[in-house]
Amino acid sequence: MNEVIQNMLTRKSIRTYKKDQVKDEDLKDIIQSAIHAPSGGNSQSWIFTVLQNDDRLAELNDQVKEVYKDIEVNEKTYRSIVAGKNAAKNAGYNI
Repeated sequence: MNEVIQNMLTRKSIRTYKKDQVKDEDLKDIIQSAIHAPSGGNSQSWIFTVLQNDDRLAELNDQVKEVYKDIEVNEKTYRSIVAGKNAAKNAGYNI
């Protein structure tokens, strides 16, 4: 079987992460790969931010959860926003 197809069929979702810091060289490779990912109209209008400081990451997570609490949801709301709003209710879930 084609290696790409095999990887797609056997991929796993990760819900918990190790506390180990990602090496700078690995981060550069990951970001370089992401920069070359396809985008709508080849706009590539993304911005990447890497946080490896646990305290800063927890602070940002708390701030995002607070924002989600104030979002009003209706039938036209994007599913990802609805999912984020629901996740923000769970104190143990990191967004």
